[in-house]
Amino acid sequence: MKKVTRSIIFSRFLMLLISGCSTNVSSKQGIFQYKGSYVGDNSAVGNIVKSLPHSTELKQISLQTKKEPYGITLDYKEINSTMVEKEMKKTAMYNSTFIFALIKNVE
Repeated sequence: MKKVTRSIIFSRFLMLLISGCSTNVSSKQGIFQYKGSYVGDNSAVGNIVKSLPHSTELKQISLQTKKEPYGITLDYKEINSTMVEKEMKKTAMYNSTFIFALIKNVE
């Protein structure tokens, strides 16, 4: 009985050790795994936007893909009055910089 208990404990420890050491390549790359995406790739655009600041306040993403210039419209929920205008501008600049850097055909 002791031998069986030891082997069960050892196997669980070994499984825990192995699962803790595994690496997920996509999580290490983060937002940059979507570099070179296009506006028409809605899953890539959505994942990029969800990785940016204030993504929890995001209400809707609209992609303009019918004719050039291609674009993305981000519609946010009402922002709390505690968020000052300077912070909103900073967020807009930060988010748009990432979008322009990662998505090839956004204009």
